[in-house]
Amino acid sequence: MMDNSAKKVAHPPPSVRLAAAWMPGLLILGALTFLPALRSPLMFDDYLHVAMIDGTYPAKRSPFDLFNFVTDADREVLRERGVIPWWSSDKLTIRFCRPLSSALMWADHKAFANRPVWLHLHGLAWWALGVMAVQRLLRRLFSERVAMMGVAIFALGQWHATPLAWLANREALISLALGALALNAYWPWREHRRARDGVLAAALFSLALLSGEYALSFGGYVLALEIATRRQRVMQRVAGLAPFVLPAVTYMTVRALLGYGTRGSSFYSDPFHAPVAFLRAAPGRVLTLLVDGWLGVDAHGWSPSFPQWTLVAVAGALIAVAFVPLTRTVNALDDERRKSAVALLLGSVLALAPVLAVAPTPRLLGASAIGVSATLALVLEHTWFPGRERPKDRGQALMGAVAIAIGFVHFIYGPVNAWLTCEQLRATSTAFAGEALRLGKTIDNFATADVTVIRGLGGMFFGPFSLDARGTPVAHWRILSQTGHVLVLRRDARTIEVVVPKGRSLFPTGDGNLFRSDDEALKPGDVLVAQGVRATIVEVGSSGGPTDVKFEFGKDLDERGTRFLSERFDGFRDVTLPAPGFGMPLEPWVME
Repeated sequence: MMDNSAKKVAHPPPSVRLAAAWMPGLLILGALTFLPALRSPLMFDDYLHVAMIDGTYPAKRSPFDLFNFVTDADREVLRERGVIPWWSSDKLTIRFCRPLSSALMWADHKAFANRPVWLHLHGLAWWALGVMAVQRLLRRLFSERVAMMGVAIFALGQWHATPLAWLANREALISLALGALALNAYWPWREHRRARDGVLAAALFSLALLSGEYALSFGGYVLALEIATRRQRVMQRVAGLAPFVLPAVTYMTVRALLGYGTRGSSFYSDPFHAPVAFLRAAPGRVLTLLVDGWLGVDAHGWSPSFPQWTLVAVAGALIAVAFVPLTRTVNALDDERRKSAVALLLGSVLALAPVLAVAPTPRLLGASAIGVSATLALVLEHTWFPGRERPKDRGQALMGAVAIAIGFVHFIYGPVNAWLTCEQLRATSTAFAGEALRLGKTIDNFATADVTVIRGLGGMFFGPFSLDARGTPVAHWRILSQTGHVLVLRRDARTIEVVVPKGRSLFPTGDGNLFRSDDEALKPGDVLVAQGVRATIVEVGSSGGPTDVKFEFGKDLDERGTRFLSERFDGFRDVTLPAPGFGMPLEPWVME
């Protein structure tokens, strides 16, 4: 007879079922959060990549060298074709060593030409791989609860928005995913010295570096773990660092021998080519990135509107408020977890060092966000799920308030902000693509077209390659200014003068100046010649940039076939120049 008292089928507890469903649910939520990015068309450098692949870029590029934008050999050709503007430095070089990311981009465009959604899905796959790698790392080091909260903060952060929407920035996702996988192998190598872990970590770090210099940020965690590990002999420390140091030294050596890097730009401050500029820019950039990462904002977007001390004050307040929660959380951990927590916290700061070479923006925070997310999750667990009753004091009340702020910023505001960023990028890139194609249809003959953009936005530099599906540029594409409100004065049949308000500049200065370093500031009387136009600096403003420039063309400006444009947020608009002796304003950028 059957025993009626037979045991019932055992079911896993709710916490186990939640943990099992967490990752699939998080990946779905992430796909919805970043959905606008998947619907984005080409933007910015994407147009240059298409032109390089299709052979319409003025300089030939191989499938492994698509991130080689400006070199000494082709700088003048690019300036004459309007790819870089008249104010570009004679030293300008923009070359990145990203052969793996380049080859994948080339293959994608060849396989899925004119279907960017597939290229975005490829980027989303790297995002998903990175998220799973971070979850695995956090589960290895901390509790299941910390891993769940930490990976959610990491996965839905604003730092992924631009790399997912901007195909040319996908190398950030690739190097992040491979670097996170490398950390999963490196951590046990550092503790147990299993040869297979060291070899795997070195191989994955090598692939991450071949994807992009973003991978150098993982050196921050390697160094931080070394600092957190005590009582080891010198040779043990050297061997422990080897899986990262050997690939990094090899990569940097090859990079230097092949002439990669940047020069002559304020947007980029290469520490090897411009160490003084790098050190000068580093403090402000590191403060901006710390605020971006921990508060989930884009501090660089609002910092120009506030004095520099405002950013310092915000960063200082952030450190002061976080001191008590962080110290209490770390001190409550056992020795092994405390070492891991300190390594991730310190590593998140050290990981910022390599990306200080570029103007600060949340898209640079991928590697640093691993440590930030883990630290925030530890604080939340310590505050919301204490293992024992603690006496209430001011410190405990502060921790409660900080935990609520963390929950709101990174579980509500962060994902919403990421979605809004993706949607803004999608909307602006879609509008630009449509307006550029519309403009292209009005050009009868690309081989003879002569187009001058008097005033435009950043998109104008990609304008020549966005006028048709193959990225075919027009014969002459000139850009006179990148600013807002301008006054155009017609001096004679061949000369115009472009003037901006006092305190402004015809082109961005500081971090916004991609094409010229502030160390090469122009002075009144300086003359630059490019694209058949002679530009004379008449006046320089307090911003350090020119406020008045005279442009002398080599032909009559009313000659048939010559076309003048003004770029605004709502697209390109034709401009009819005033008669000699008269002037006309071009209104600020507005949406109609």
